[in-house]
Amino acid sequence: MRTGLCKARCWVAGVTLLALLVGFGSWWLGAGPARRAANSSRATTLDPASAAQQVAGAVSLSDGLLPGAVADDGARLWVLAVPPPEDDERPPQVGILLGLDRVSGEELTRTELSGSPSEVVTGGGAVWVTRWDTGAASRLDPATGKVVATISLELPFDFGAQGDREFLPSHAAFGHGSLWVLTARGALARIDPATNRVAAMIELTPPHPLGLAVGDDALWVAEDVHGLSRVDVASNQVRTVPLEDLDHAAGLVAVHDGAVWVVGNRLARTLDGKYFSSSEGGYLPADSDTISRLDPDTLLVTATASTPPGWFRALGVVGGVFGALTNDGTFVALNPAAPVIGAPVVLNARATDALVDDKGQLWLLAADGTIAPAARRID
Repeated sequence: MRTGLCKARCWVAGVTLLALLVGFGSWWLGAGPARRAANSSRATTLDPASAAQQVAGAVSLSDGLLPGAVADDGARLWVLAVPPPEDDERPPQVGILLGLDRVSGEELTRTELSGSPSEVVTGGGAVWVTRWDTGAASRLDPATGKVVATISLELPFDFGAQGDREFLPSHAAFGHGSLWVLTARGALARIDPATNRVAAMIELTPPHPLGLAVGDDALWVAEDVHGLSRVDVASNQVRTVPLEDLDHAAGLVAVHDGAVWVVGNRLARTLDGKYFSSSEGGYLPADSDTISRLDPDTLLVTATASTPPGWFRALGVVGGVFGALTNDGTFVALNPAAPVIGAPVVLNARATDALVDDKGQLWLLAADGTIAPAARRID
């Protein structure tokens, strides 16, 4: 799952110092340089007490592949990667799905996928990959990495002036016995893994859906200036927390420990309290972002805090602690009880990007393509 770095344009009063304990059961250190012989991705395991560099689960991909999405089924780590820019043998629409042993980091399967694969999630005894160009979701056998089914997706309405129905999947999640695939064009597809067919196509607000999260009894969709939508998994009915109730746009969304967390732009208001619109009809951001905590049953905002604009790049878990990764490479805990935000803790000074896997674990990427669960430091 992607972090929403380009999907959300997303100090605090009451900040308290957090003694963050990063409690991984084992720490990994990537063995050797990022570029290896073909089919030889590998990592070595270190005892936490002796891991002076404090690198957790670092994996250096072979062939110079660059990771773009990651999923974890408990036995294997699934990394969806793209070839380096200088690779002229594959078209840019091709991606590589690597199945890595979760303990040793050894590459077990490698699958080349066309159609601009964009997301990977696990669930229902399968690995699922969405394909942006072809508007489809493919099911792969986790034992072999082979595609066993592909489900074509189509919008339930005409989109834009041309009236096309291309789905163009942007996010995916597995939960409540279904694969959920979101498109920024305003629809959420529910796929039944028992039949590999679309069980429901749920209409949202185009063209703004930006993020997707699985809750205890609902799916949560961040819809930018259209607020936050709750999709009931029993009925597929949609309830929306409007922009006026959030008082900010919804770009990043996550569910953890009985709370829903939303990050997005605070929007400028006029003197009479209305949201200020540009001459083109769009909203104008204010000089800060906001993170809000909501009660998933009442949909009421229970706490908010302001942050610098674009400060949060991802929401995820580090060593069992839920929080947010900031654009300066630090991590802040998000407490389900007040105060909302803890003090920043340096994670990885070399991180250039971040991913969140389908279990909510935060992964950091270095410029050389190395990917690792977020540790306190690797510099």
